[in-house]
Amino acid sequence: MLYENGVRKLIHLNTSISELYRELHEMTRHLKECNRESVTFDRLYVKELFWKKEDIVSMYDQLLIQLCINDCFDMKSFISGEYAYTHEEVENCVAEFNNKHNVNITVEEVLKELQFTYGIDMELKRTARV
Repeated sequence: MLYENGVRKLIHLNTSISELYRELHEMTRHLKECNRESVTFDRLYVKELFWKKEDIVSMYDQLLIQLCINDCFDMKSFISGEYAYTHEEVENCVAEFNNKHNVNITVEEVLKELQFTYGIDMELKRTARV
């Protein structure tokens, strides 16, 4: 049931993103057609569009992290303590997910999500500042 709801939500999200892409494409086409006319832009509106784009990008990154966790780990056994992953296993799982789906999720992001959302502490290590 939970899996079906998750799949349904992903399909709905995909539909929403496709619709947004279609609308942006249509808006761009419309602006290309009328670029001989004087078109005035509201600077704040354009700024808001860019802010929303950044927000969408960060939400997409967050979704990728959750998909990686759900795809790579048996969370039910992990949370209950029946199974534990080593730091190296997490790195290998994330690398495999990145290669499989051609994305670039960092191990640190996955570890943070495991710690703060699921309460699983995998001993986060801080990298030295350059």
